[in-house]
Formats: sequence, C-alpha cells, structure tokens
Amino acid sequence: MSYADLSNADLRGATFKRANFKEAVLSGAILEEADFTNADFTNADLSNARVKGADLRTARLINVNMSRTEPWKAHLFEAS
Repeated sequence: MSYADLSNADLRGATFKRANFKEAVLSGAILEEADFTNADFTNADLSNARVKGADLRTARLINVNMSRTEPWKAHLFEAS
C-alpha cells in the first residue's frame, strides 16, 4: 500500500501485519483497535487519525506526521 491515499478510511479492527504504508496518506482515518504488527509507516501522514487502541508497538514510525493525532491512546510501547 505504499503511496496510497487512505484519507478518512475506516480501518477499525483490521489486521495489517507487515503492511507497507510508506508515504501513505491516512489523515483522518479511523485506525481504532487495528493491528499494525511490524507495519512500516515511514514518511506517512497520520494527521488527525483516530488511533485509540491500535497496536503500533512494533510498527516502524519514522518521520511520521501525527499532528492532531492522540498517539498516547494507541499501544506504542512494550510494557517492561
């Protein structure tokens, strides 16, 4: 899905293990409770995305635009 425009898409609860979202536009997308295990979001736009409960712990989040997103509602880090 590299370079895809998924603006405002409803991906709630979906599974995207090892998916490639490089440079994808997901602004305004609903990503709640979705599983992004080992997904690659390098240079992606997640501005204003709804990420509550999304599993982003092993996702590659390099140079990602998360403006107006509440990343603390997602699962971003492994518990120690």
